[in-house]
Amino acid sequence: MKSRRKPSSGIRKTPNRSTKKLAWKGSQPTETKVSDKNEVRVVSGRGNTTKAKLKYANTVTLNKGSGKAETGTILRVVENSANRQYARQDVITKNAIIEIEVAGKKQLARVTSRPGQDGIVSAVPATEDELLEKKKGKKKVKTESDKKKPAKKEKEAGKDDEQQAESADNE
Repeated sequence: MKSRRKPSSGIRKTPNRSTKKLAWKGSQPTETKVSDKNEVRVVSGRGNTTKAKLKYANTVTLNKGSGKAETGTILRVVENSANRQYARQDVITKNAIIEIEVAGKKQLARVTSRPGQDGIVSAVPATEDELLEKKKGKKKVKTESDKKKPAKKEKEAGKDDEQQAESADNE
């Protein structure tokens, strides 16, 4: 991007080279939400391509590995590392942990596709490490009283050592 000043020290009319550059033309991010229907919006991309933006989703393709895939229903978003608010708003992005129902069983899965750009929600079963990270995120916050208790015990232990040393010196 060029400077706002010309070599003659005048000010350019636009801060950019041009206001009509296609690369600067854009839209708001597609926040795919959990719903009871699927809604896809097809938009044109750069270079004679099209994108399928998934606005609402209710189905997921669960890839279990070795070529096996099952279709399930999305129940809710459990965790979304992109934004904490997305989990509350049921927004699906890549790497979000979602609760799904496949063949009558509920399970957790991690989204592997980009629903806002691919037009489909693909997922793999969530590993134990991902589930442990979710549980570790809720750490107990220490209060001031918790911090002071061990310090008092250490001081008391130090006083006992001093008293024993003094009594040994007196004898």
